[in-house]
Amino acid sequence: MDAIVRMALHLIDRSKGVGGPRRPEDRIVGRTYDLKSAYKQIPLSPEQRSFAWIALKDPLTGAVRYAHLLASPFGATASVHTFVRFSELLKEVCRVTGLVPTTSCFDDFTTLSKQGSAETADFLVTSIFGVLGWQLSQEESKNASFSEKFKVLGVETSLERQEEGIVEVRNTEDRKTELDATIDGIVSRNRM
Repeated sequence: MDAIVRMALHLIDRSKGVGGPRRPEDRIVGRTYDLKSAYKQIPLSPEQRSFAWIALKDPLTGAVRYAHLLASPFGATASVHTFVRFSELLKEVCRVTGLVPTTSCFDDFTTLSKQGSAETADFLVTSIFGVLGWQLSQEESKNASFSEKFKVLGVETSLERQEEGIVEVRNTEDRKTELDATIDGIVSRNRM
């Protein structure tokens, strides 16, 4: 979140005149792109595939079943390291090739733009990801348009007060409900 706030404040500072942006199209907006099944998009090298097996007990028969993995297994230490390297590459390509300010938190990539350039920024980011072979989530909940309010992993960022140099960060309503339920459960059980 720190990177998003720093990036937003920098762009707000660069785009504003006295008292804020001079034109509506100069206001800063943001959105988040979510990679669809991010780890499954990272193939294993041919040399490593012979080691990429998992064993599971079939709950119906009790027999052990084996699965041969072709992509990075979610949660494996090497998968995390590999994904972070790809994530850094994707951000750098968006920033350098597309000239689109981009940061990431896990598999969510946040991009900021001036309102008047948001359509172009969206085209550039989706094109970069597509050309590089990465699939973005197309679900409506994960595919919101550029706006002065956008969400990243249960946190909402608001740029609605940018003329004052303020970026607001808060938990989403869904996250607040989830936290309330978790805290209520802890209190009712009298233990964590």
